Amino acid sequence: MGNCLKRFNWSSKYPEITTDIIDKLQLSSLNNLLLKQRYVRIMKKMDTTTFNTTFIYNILSLFTTIGSISVPALLSIKNDPNISNNTNNDISNSNITITETQFNTSEQTTYIFWITFAISLLVSISNGIIKLFSIDQTYIIRHLRYNDLRRQGWLFFSLSGPYGKFTTHNDAIKSFMFNIEKIKTNQLIEEFTPETTASKEQMSYDNYVLNDIDISDYLNTTIINDTINDTINDTINDTINDTTIQITTML
Repeated sequence: MGNCLKRFNWSSKYPEITTDIIDKLQLSSLNNLLLKQRYVRIMKKMDTTTFNTTFIYNILSLFTTIGSISVPALLSIKNDPNISNNTNNDISNSNITITETQFNTSEQTTYIFWITFAISLLVSISNGIIKLFSIDQTYIIRHLRYNDLRRQGWLFFSLSGPYGKFTTHNDAIKSFMFNIEKIKTNQLIEEFTPETTASKEQMSYDNYVLNDIDISDYLNTTIINDTINDTINDTINDTINDTTIQITTML
């Protein structure tokens, strides 16, 4: 499929554009090689797999949709009592002779039956493949992660967003590669455990920078949470004590 993409010029130009941009960045030889061997190769593979998933999902969905619409239409034709008669006109010697012939109803019914059966089977198989391999969820996940990877690349190249605090690309590459690996890891986890995707912790890649965790914010958040919990516990205890005193008084 990848060769077909290149042959018909359907593949994205992003990996080639990324390679040209990397060559123009002021990077060390090691960082330059790291970006080409890891990030660019990930994007090439993601480009191919995303297109393949899109193609398969669209084909199976098309079969399911068209087949679901066609089956009721064929059944209505099969059960139509007026389709069994056909009138042919025969013109000879300037006289019009109308001859009514009986259409072969049994043969027509057989054809429609097998066509309907084949379409129904195709619809069931297409829908079963989509559900069995979770192609619909994989289609969404791969598109989201593919766009996340491209977005991270453009932010890194322009030193904007989470990489705006760095002055050079050599300084920002550690944070960039960490975010790329996190996105790729989360994609694999989401694809192979789709039933728990909704309950996974959603990470904010843009807000995470290596060696730049604000401890004061963490401590302030912890203190606030502890204060709220203590207040709630005190309120509950006071309410229980008051209720107990009232019940004792009534007795």
